[in-house]
Amino acid sequence: MDSEYTNQILIGVDEAGVGAVAGPVYAAACVVVPGDPAMHELDDSKKLSAAQRKKLVRAIEKNSRLYAICSETVAVINTVGPQRAADLAKIAAMRKLLKYWDSMPKLHTSMDVRVVMDGKR
Repeated sequence: MDSEYTNQILIGVDEAGVGAVAGPVYAAACVVVPGDPAMHELDDSKKLSAAQRKKLVRAIEKNSRLYAICSETVAVINTVGPQRAADLAKIAAMRKLLKYWDSMPKLHTSMDVRVVMDGKR
Protein backbone atom coordinates (compact mmCIF):
# COMPACT_ATOMS: atom_id res chain seq x y z
CA MET A 1 0.00 0.00 0.00
CA ASP A 2 1.48 3.33 -1.05
CA SER A 3 2.38 5.93 1.57
CA GLU A 4 -0.14 8.30 -0.05
CA TYR A 5 -2.87 6.32 1.73
CA THR A 6 -1.47 6.66 5.25
CA ASN A 7 -4.00 9.29 6.38
CA GLN A 8 -7.06 7.74 4.80
CA ILE A 9 -9.46 4.91 5.34
CA LEU A 10 -8.88 2.60 2.41
CA ILE A 11 -11.38 0.27 0.77
CA GLY A 12 -9.52 -2.17 -1.46
CA VAL A 13 -11.31 -4.24 -4.11
CA ASP A 14 -9.79 -6.98 -6.26
CA GLU A 15 -10.82 -10.12 -8.11
CA ALA A 16 -9.29 -13.54 -8.67
CA GLY A 17 -10.04 -16.25 -11.18
CA VAL A 18 -10.69 -14.18 -14.32
CA GLY A 19 -8.04 -16.04 -16.32
CA ALA A 20 -8.90 -19.47 -14.99
CA VAL A 21 -9.96 -22.15 -17.47
CA ALA A 22 -12.86 -23.31 -15.31
CA GLY A 23 -14.61 -22.32 -12.12
CA PRO A 24 -16.14 -19.21 -10.61
CA VAL A 25 -14.58 -15.76 -10.33
CA TYR A 26 -14.19 -14.25 -6.86
CA ALA A 27 -13.89 -10.68 -5.63
CA ALA A 28 -13.16 -9.21 -2.23
CA ALA A 29 -13.51 -5.77 -0.71
CA CYS A 30 -11.89 -4.82 2.59
CA VAL A 31 -11.57 -1.76 4.80
CA VAL A 32 -8.19 -0.96 6.30
CA VAL A 33 -7.04 2.06 8.25
CA PRO A 34 -3.57 3.53 8.79
CA GLY A 35 -1.36 1.60 11.16
CA ASP A 36 -2.72 -1.86 10.40
CA PRO A 37 0.31 -4.18 10.32
CA ALA A 38 1.25 -6.07 7.13
CA MET A 39 -1.00 -3.88 4.99
CA HIS A 40 1.97 -2.14 3.35
CA GLU A 41 2.16 -5.11 0.94
CA LEU A 42 -1.34 -4.61 -0.46
CA ASP A 43 -1.30 -4.39 -4.25
CA ASP A 44 -3.04 -5.80 -7.31
CA SER A 45 -3.17 -9.56 -6.66
CA LYS A 46 -1.64 -10.31 -10.05
CA LYS A 47 1.53 -8.50 -8.94
CA LEU A 48 1.92 -10.72 -5.86
CA SER A 49 3.34 -14.22 -5.52
CA ALA A 50 1.16 -17.03 -4.21
CA ALA A 51 3.02 -16.86 -0.88
CA GLN A 52 2.43 -13.09 -0.62
CA ARG A 53 -1.29 -13.52 -1.40
CA LYS A 54 -1.63 -16.24 1.24
CA LYS A 55 0.11 -14.06 3.84
CA LEU A 56 -2.11 -11.10 2.97
CA VAL A 57 -5.31 -13.16 3.22
CA ARG A 58 -4.40 -13.97 6.83
CA ALA A 59 -3.44 -10.34 7.53
CA ILE A 60 -6.66 -9.01 5.98
CA GLU A 61 -8.82 -11.46 7.93
CA LYS A 62 -7.01 -10.54 11.15
CA ASN A 63 -6.50 -6.79 10.72
CA SER A 64 -9.09 -5.39 8.37
CA ARG A 65 -11.97 -3.54 9.94
CA LEU A 66 -14.48 -5.12 7.60
CA TYR A 67 -14.33 -7.36 4.55
CA ALA A 68 -16.65 -9.10 2.10
CA ILE A 69 -16.09 -11.86 -0.45
CA CYS A 70 -18.44 -12.59 -3.36
CA SER A 71 -18.34 -14.72 -6.50
CA GLU A 72 -20.01 -15.21 -9.85
CA THR A 73 -20.73 -18.64 -11.26
CA VAL A 74 -19.53 -20.32 -14.42
CA ALA A 75 -23.03 -19.80 -15.85
CA VAL A 76 -22.70 -16.04 -15.38
CA ILE A 77 -19.18 -16.09 -16.86
CA ASN A 78 -20.48 -17.98 -19.90
CA THR A 79 -23.33 -15.49 -20.31
CA VAL A 80 -21.57 -12.14 -19.84
CA GLY A 81 -17.89 -13.02 -20.24
CA PRO A 82 -15.11 -13.31 -17.66
CA GLN A 83 -14.29 -9.62 -17.26
CA ARG A 84 -17.93 -8.55 -16.85
CA ALA A 85 -18.46 -11.41 -14.37
CA ALA A 86 -15.43 -10.16 -12.40
CA ASP A 87 -16.89 -6.65 -12.43
CA LEU A 88 -20.21 -8.00 -11.14
CA ALA A 89 -18.43 -9.89 -8.36
CA LYS A 90 -16.54 -6.70 -7.37
CA ILE A 91 -19.78 -4.72 -7.30
CA ALA A 92 -21.43 -7.42 -5.17
CA ALA A 93 -18.47 -7.41 -2.75
CA MET A 94 -18.65 -3.61 -2.43
CA ARG A 95 -22.41 -3.72 -1.84
CA LYS A 96 -22.01 -6.41 0.80
CA LEU A 97 -19.25 -4.42 2.50
CA LEU A 98 -21.24 -1.18 2.44
CA LYS A 99 -24.30 -2.99 3.82
CA TYR A 100 -22.29 -3.61 6.99
CA TRP A 101 -20.46 -0.26 6.98
CA ASP A 102 -22.77 1.16 9.67
CA SER A 103 -21.78 -1.64 12.04
CA MET A 104 -18.13 -0.55 11.81
CA PRO A 105 -16.94 1.44 14.81
CA LYS A 106 -16.82 5.15 14.09
CA LEU A 107 -13.03 5.35 13.88
CA HIS A 108 -11.13 8.04 12.03
CA THR A 109 -14.34 9.90 11.13
CA SER A 110 -12.37 12.96 10.05
CA MET A 111 -10.36 10.91 7.55
CA ASP A 112 -11.05 10.65 3.84
CA VAL A 113 -12.24 7.34 2.44
CA ARG A 114 -10.60 6.13 -0.76
CA VAL A 115 -11.53 3.14 -2.92
CA VAL A 116 -8.70 1.33 -4.69
CA MET A 117 -9.72 -1.25 -7.28
CA ASP A 118 -7.18 -3.63 -8.86
CA GLY A 119 -4.37 -1.60 -7.32
CA LYS A 120 -5.64 1.62 -8.98
CA ARG A 121 -7.35 4.61 -7.38
